[in-house]
Amino acid sequence: MDELEKRKLYSQQLIQNDCETLKKIIMDFHDSIFIMGMIPYLALFCRSVGEYYNITLMTEEVDSEIYDIRNSLKSFSDKFGKSNKRFLLSDQKQDEEFRSKLHFNFLKTHNLYYNLGIFFTKGKKIIGNTQYYAFALKENGLSESERKEKALTTGFYLARIVRDVSEQLIDSTFTPAFCSTPSLPEVYFYDTNTNRTRFFYDSIGKDISLFLLHMLSNLGFVHYCLESIVAWNNPWLLRVKYISIYSSYQGLKSLKNHLENAKEKKKAFLSQIDEITSEGDWLFDSVFRNCMMHYELVDIERFCVSDAFFDANKNCFGLIEERFHGMSYKEYFDALTSYGLRLENFLETQFDIEHTIIKKL
Repeated sequence: MDELEKRKLYSQQLIQNDCETLKKIIMDFHDSIFIMGMIPYLALFCRSVGEYYNITLMTEEVDSEIYDIRNSLKSFSDKFGKSNKRFLLSDQKQDEEFRSKLHFNFLKTHNLYYNLGIFFTKGKKIIGNTQYYAFALKENGLSESERKEKALTTGFYLARIVRDVSEQLIDSTFTPAFCSTPSLPEVYFYDTNTNRTRFFYDSIGKDISLFLLHMLSNLGFVHYCLESIVAWNNPWLLRVKYISIYSSYQGLKSLKNHLENAKEKKKAFLSQIDEITSEGDWLFDSVFRNCMMHYELVDIERFCVSDAFFDANKNCFGLIEERFHGMSYKEYFDALTSYGLRLENFLETQFDIEHTIIKKL
C-alpha cells in the first residue's frame, strides 16, 4: 500500500469511528444540558469532515454557522484580549436580556436578577454554564422563541450531517467503544449575577473569571460527561479530550502574556500559570496536534506513522508510539487525563466553589 492509500484509508477509519460514536450519542442521550454541551463537538466533526473532503455539507450559510460553533472550542487559543472581548460582550448581552425582564425600573440597577447559570455534577464539578452556551451558539440578542428555533434547527442540521456521513461510509457495521454501563451524571445548578457574585474572587476580576469559568466548563464537560459514556480506547474521546485540554493550556498561556504586559502584575498568579503550562509542554507535539485537529494523517505531505511503529490494529495506528518515543495509547491517554485534572484543579481554586449551594436541576 503506498503513502496516499494509507493516508486515505486510515483517515477514513478515524472519521468512521467518530461518526458512529456521535451517532450513538445522539440516539441514546437526550438530556438537554448534555446536548447543549455536545453541539460544539458535533460541529467540530461536521466541519472537520467537510474540510477533509473539501465539500460543502449544507448550504454556505449553514456551513458558516457550523464553522463559528466549532471555533468556540478554540476560542481560548486566541490572544486574551480578543477572547476576553467576546466573552464580556456575551456577558453584557445576557445581562441586558435578564435585566429587561424586570417589571420595575428601580430594580434594574440593583443586580437582583440572574444572568449566569452554572451546571455542576453532584460532587460540585463544573460541566457547563449558560453564558458559554449562548456564546458558542450565538444566541445573544435572540428572543426565547428564536433561541429555541435556532437550537432545534442547528441540532437538526448537525445530526443530519452525521447521518449522511454514516450512510456514505463503506462498513456500516463498525462499532465504536463505549463504557460498559454508560450513564450521564446528575446535573445540579447555581444561578448568580456576574456583577455582584461571591462565586468570583474580586482579586481576579470579572473578565478573567469569565474566561477561566468557560475554560473550566469545557474541560469538565469532556471529563465528567463524555468520559462517563465513551470508553478510554475510543479515539474520538482522545481527540476531544486533547482539543479541550490543549485549548485551555493555550488559554492560560495567552492570559499569562496579557498579565505580564498589564500595569498591575500579579506575580503569584503568573508563577502558578507558568508552572502549570510548563508541565504540559511535552504533551503537545506539533505533528500530533495537527492530527488531533484534522483528519489528515500527514507530516510534510507524508503519512505520519513510519513502518517501524505502524500497526493497523492499534488505536491511532501507532501514531502515539511514533510521536512520543514508544509510549502506548493508554499511557498517553492517562498522562493527558492527569494533566487535564491538574488544569481543572488549578481553575477550581479561582472560584468559591466550597461555599456555593447547588440545587438539583
